[in-house]
Amino acid sequence: MAGIGRRAIVALLMGLALVGAGCSSDDEEGTATAVIGDDTTTTDAGDDDVEGDVEGDDSDGSTDTTDPDDDGPGSTTSEGQATTTVEDDTATTEGETTTTTQGETTTTGTEPDSQFSLALSPDGFILVGEPSGSTTNLDFGDAKAFVMTGLTSALGPPDDEQVGGSPECGTGVASGAVWEDEISVSFDGDDTLLGWSLLRGSSLTDLTGMGLGTAVGDVTELDLDIVESSLGFEFSTAPSGPAFFGVVTGPGASDTITNMWAGAVCIAR
Repeated sequence: MAGIGRRAIVALLMGLALVGAGCSSDDEEGTATAVIGDDTTTTDAGDDDVEGDVEGDDSDGSTDTTDPDDDGPGSTTSEGQATTTVEDDTATTEGETTTTTQGETTTTGTEPDSQFSLALSPDGFILVGEPSGSTTNLDFGDAKAFVMTGLTSALGPPDDEQVGGSPECGTGVASGAVWEDEISVSFDGDDTLLGWSLLRGSSLTDLTGMGLGTAVGDVTELDLDIVESSLGFEFSTAPSGPAFFGVVTGPGASDTITNMWAGAVCIAR
């Protein structure tokens, strides 16, 4: 009987021990669960699943902290600021480029010339384009078609065109064109520019402004060599080579040019 009592007591103690161990394990697991639940957003947990939850919560929390729709100062994230800056810079750059390009288009004068003026030259003519200011030489010896195109662009179509020269002129004149009250132009048998002569009332001048009516004293860019001849007081601007020729009313500074020509022309002396 005594032996049975002792075995019963031992069994009871072992049962109590097992019960105590079970309670302790449940408490610890409960504690661990409680700790993990409390620290989900504040501490790293050893459990892999809990760590994933913590990282997800932190990421969401950071994103939600700043309102992307809030335009107030300091509320925009650095990513929003970068976007705003890039957009502003892009707009500014595009505006400056457009202005510069337009500015350059206006100042460089890429528009085609819309009109032309004609200047006299000892070598023929100088065609000046506007608004570019470009110049084209129409020299003695140049083809008739080329010269006539230039003259017509500045003076309009001629009032008269002649074919065949005068037997009295030994200058080789084969054809010509006349713009009334302006100029007479002659071409040789090879259809090249031969010479020109201003007509009474002409307003054409050289690039310095010398033309009919110019006073002898106002011709400062060229030296007028004035001599008496069957034509009266005749002048030339060079002793040889290309030059202006003509007639003045006298050798004085106040005397004026009445006739003017260049190249080979037919003059009755």
